[in-house]
Amino acid sequence: MTEIAQGFSFEETDNGYILRRNVAGEITELRMLPEEFDALKTAIDLWKDRRLSRYQVAGGEVLPIVVHPVAEAVLWPDAMNAHVLLNAVAPSGGHITLSFPPSVAWTMAEALPEVLAKIANPTKQ
Repeated sequence: MTEIAQGFSFEETDNGYILRRNVAGEITELRMLPEEFDALKTAIDLWKDRRLSRYQVAGGEVLPIVVHPVAEAVLWPDAMNAHVLLNAVAPSGGHITLSFPPSVAWTMAEALPEVLAKIANPTKQ
């Protein structure tokens, strides 16, 4: 094995990826399948976006908008039927599951026809 610098290193292999961490010469290795890597990347991107969204742009009410393309979405109740779960799958195959209280899910469901109508019949702004 080649010398691993302090900190993190990343290597692609024939069947996935290897993430290595070197702290004071002690190397920890984590092997991941491609789908595990995609899920990790999705989680990291979401975490980063959540952190960025906490910061308001100076001088106004404008907040950064972060968009993640979704190729597929599935809804179902959680095990206790207290929330609606939304599993969003990215084109890359990575996914994230969001949990909404029923009040938020109802608000979204009620707004959806109007939003779809606006998309179907856009007006110039």
